[in-house]
Amino acid sequence: MRHIAKYFFYSYSDCPKPNLSEDQKLVRLNWCLARRHWTVDQWKHVLFTDEMHCSEHDHKKVWFVRTAAMKNDPKFRTKTKSHGGFCVSVWGGVSAEGLTELFISGDDSDRWNRLDYIKIIRNYARPMLDEHDLTLQQDNAPIHNAEDTLHAFDLMGIDLMRWPPYSPDLNLIENLWGIIKGKLPAVLYQTRDEFIEAIRAAWASISPEII
Repeated sequence: MRHIAKYFFYSYSDCPKPNLSEDQKLVRLNWCLARRHWTVDQWKHVLFTDEMHCSEHDHKKVWFVRTAAMKNDPKFRTKTKSHGGFCVSVWGGVSAEGLTELFISGDDSDRWNRLDYIKIIRNYARPMLDEHDLTLQQDNAPIHNAEDTLHAFDLMGIDLMRWPPYSPDLNLIENLWGIIKGKLPAVLYQTRDEFIEAIRAAWASISPEII
């Protein structure tokens, strides 16, 4: 490998790429072109939102520097759980005005439906939307675009940003999810509440400079 590197060939991981149809590519392109001259102030009036699944074992891998003789030393081992650890569903939002409060699932097996989602937006997004006159951004998940959901948004007077298909890379909250997972301590949590508190603490530590 060192010999190959002399000729400037290196090893890289593959780059994931959405499998887009021609129509989806065109919609995505036109969406971007329509906003290519948006000012920073215009983007400041968008509340970016999304959900993520956060597992107890999503934290960064821990690396130890040690000699071969220390390979099996217990202090260089990380513990795991037979059931895989806690896993929660999290919803959050971010804008230039700051962060929304997080909504976290009540149980590891929770799967939200459209009625759950409407309640989340009403209780956790709408206060910031109304106070700062923001536009709501969401992706095209089925519960986001269900007829009941869109009707509820109309009744609440929520201004919704049309979103192109297969475009998670355009949602800046994806960067925050990565930061949150990177901030979680690489430990085994004794209770689900303890794990949730660690997530909330990581979210609260996001500074205005990062946003």
